[in-house]
Amino acid sequence: MHDTDSILLHNSQLNVAISPVGAELQSMKSVASAEEFLWHGDPAWWAGQAPILFPIVGSLKNNTMSVDARDYEMARHGLVRGKLFNLLNHSSDSCLFSTSADASTLLNYPWQFELRVNFSLHNNRIDIGYEVINNDSTTMIFTLGSHPAFSLPGTIAEYAIRFNQPETLQRFHLDDSGLLAIHGTDYMKNTTRVELHKNLFDEDALVFKNIKSGTVDLLHGENVRVSVDTGGAPHLGLWAKPGAPFVCIEPWFGYSDNVDSDGNFKNKPAMIHLPAGDSFSNTWSITISP
Repeated sequence: MHDTDSILLHNSQLNVAISPVGAELQSMKSVASAEEFLWHGDPAWWAGQAPILFPIVGSLKNNTMSVDARDYEMARHGLVRGKLFNLLNHSSDSCLFSTSADASTLLNYPWQFELRVNFSLHNNRIDIGYEVINNDSTTMIFTLGSHPAFSLPGTIAEYAIRFNQPETLQRFHLDDSGLLAIHGTDYMKNTTRVELHKNLFDEDALVFKNIKSGTVDLLHGENVRVSVDTGGAPHLGLWAKPGAPFVCIEPWFGYSDNVDSDGNFKNKPAMIHLPAGDSFSNTWSITISP
């Protein structure tokens, strides 16, 4: 099936909508309260809702990478955000999407791949499973990330981010081109919380490398509004448009190029090198407050 109509999932606690364009989560509502937990994608702030980031996270230097002495251009966050996925399976509480390399993607990324995305509901939790398949004859280099945005009723100062383990982390700043500083600045010291406020994202996202926590919560006051299980993703982005009524909690397997990147994709840090014929799988999840 190849259609642009939203796919609807439901169980006794959740109503969920997913767009086949980008296999992007569009809505996550509580059955009991009818409250929407996902950002609704108002383009006045940000039209995205929960894009999948593949085969890069963030930006390439000059939006260009070199593979075997050939240059390829790729925009921020990769190839699949606007790509129409095929629906392979659909039940009342789960669905499976797939997209593969084609003539268009090969202009920007030289590997034959398939990306499968499985959504499944379990009580008040949605699991999002990724499978990346290397259909090429050479080792494929990629990374993967998730970019869900959560609504913030009230004011942003009422909210905080809580890590499930104490973290000592540096923040790696992004420049105007979306490239990472080589050196981080001390940000968290043996603490679990980041308090949200209206100026927090004035200098773009908070980028943290090598977090210990496997769960990151969005707190409203002291109550958990949303809990994100990162699926073991080692890096994390927190982001919102300054002043916007949402926040993104983004589990990443990679991150933007550094400002001093040489552009050689094989030298890019925090990438997955997947042998020919192999696959990579990962599942992360979102749980809403009951």
